[in-house]
Amino acid sequence: MTNIRDLAREANVSVTTVSRVLNDHPYVANEKRQAVREAIVKLGYIRNQTAVHLSTGMTKTVGVMLPFVDHPYHAAILQGIAQAAFDASYRFLTWQTNYVETHEQLALDALAQQEIDALIVVSHSLPLSAILPYERYGPIVFCEHHEDVAAVYIDHYTAFQQGLAHLRQQGHTSIGICLGRPDSTNSLARKHAYQEVVRDEFVYEQTLTIEDGATVARRWMQQKQRPTA
Repeated sequence: MTNIRDLAREANVSVTTVSRVLNDHPYVANEKRQAVREAIVKLGYIRNQTAVHLSTGMTKTVGVMLPFVDHPYHAAILQGIAQAAFDASYRFLTWQTNYVETHEQLALDALAQQEIDALIVVSHSLPLSAILPYERYGPIVFCEHHEDVAAVYIDHYTAFQQGLAHLRQQGHTSIGICLGRPDSTNSLARKHAYQEVVRDEFVYEQTLTIEDGATVARRWMQQKQRPTA
């Protein structure tokens, strides 16, 4: 197997120069950089990523824990993560958990075992008390609001207020809402905004899939009193 000493001999440069080229070090003469690149192609050199990880202590990989990859909300977040990872020359691994706690634990174990450098938690079922101890192994960022943790999130309370205000401006006073998990951080924020505005509550919970939507529609049709929006 070709190693960096073989590259150095082929390119007629030092091993240090080869190492600098492989690590994108800026202070390498263009002709030497080109000679190393030509040697890489000629000798078919493949970098040993395991060795790189051991030497740098980094995998250049971020983990993403999310319940569903085909849900439009989660897919939009994943698309943004993918673009940011690409721009930063990082890779990312996804764990689709379906809100199963043992599946979520696999992502946390990967962080503890240094298979990834950091973990992004889009949504979770495990309690914070089970997740936060893993911060000792690397950064954890949440995509929902929690006090005193790193988070990037939508202000669901304000967004829901604005949506309700728009419907009321259209003349609707009987308004229903669909929530995913009733006890999640985001759902509680939405429900709080809803209860401040709407008198007669029409709350449909556990609406995560297309099938759930069909169930809500059937329930709505069967109601004698039903929301108009």
